[in-house]
Amino acid sequence: MDSSPSAIERFDFGQAGHISADQLRTLRSLDEQFARSMTHTLSAWLRTNLTVQSTPNEQKTFHVFAEAMGSDYVVPLQLVEHHVRGALQWSMRLVPEVVDLLLGGSGGVPELSRDLTEIEETVLLSVLELVVRELNNAWHHIGLTFAMGERDRDGQQNRLMAASEKTFCMRYEIAIPGAVGELNLCFPVSAINTSLRAFAAVRDVKRPRPPEERDRMEAALGNARVKAGLCFPPVRIAASTLQQLRPGSLLRLPLSQHASAELRFSDTVVCTATAVRTSDRRAARVTSMPTESSSAAAAPFAG
Repeated sequence: MDSSPSAIERFDFGQAGHISADQLRTLRSLDEQFARSMTHTLSAWLRTNLTVQSTPNEQKTFHVFAEAMGSDYVVPLQLVEHHVRGALQWSMRLVPEVVDLLLGGSGGVPELSRDLTEIEETVLLSVLELVVRELNNAWHHIGLTFAMGERDRDGQQNRLMAASEKTFCMRYEIAIPGAVGELNLCFPVSAINTSLRAFAAVRDVKRPRPPEERDRMEAALGNARVKAGLCFPPVRIAASTLQQLRPGSLLRLPLSQHASAELRFSDTVVCTATAVRTSDRRAARVTSMPTESSSAAAAPFAG
């Protein structure tokens, strides 16, 4: 037995619940897919050339995310399957350009120094609905669906989640002729983790092998050798009888000469058989084949 001491690693409780490196790679591919589709969709929607570029993702508490919101336009995002909320933040620097382009203008308007009018907000919401649609198209592979909620009119966006909630934040830089701003998405890490684990479990399920591959495997295993034994039912023998055993002694077993035994390969019962002789070798004559259920319930070797 190996008596060498086990390796001990320091555990950082501050990292508990964080998204692993493997999960980050999966999210990064979804991130890039979303940025590409947004570039094409928004360019066509606004009838102008724009770029959507993803930037490094971050894991931080919602308090840190909320502090950076400022006066930007923020709406809640419902993660439908988990019944929790995230947040979508759209830079106000982009709003005048987007509204002007969708209303038939050519862009190049100054930044707003006032609140949005009802018409401007309606136009902006049509763009955000487009963003959520593209987000759903990119993330449906891991079983997440998003629904945009109603903006808090009191400006209390920090009430979307608990301040200490660990979140996963995705940031995109959107460049429109005449303006550059950001789109930020913030989701609870617990919900993302749950969906990623479920996605990994489904992805790793072994698919059934095609018949031709199974035939090749059976042919390759045809000459393999495995441990086998012909096992008789257990019997009771007096301890005094065992004490009297000597080389050459004949031990009579309380078994009929027609008693059946089990032919076992490792711990698997293959069939029942009787012990016979063929020429100068021992043999087993098959008497019956067990059902799958009885084979699975068979006990280990009995003798």
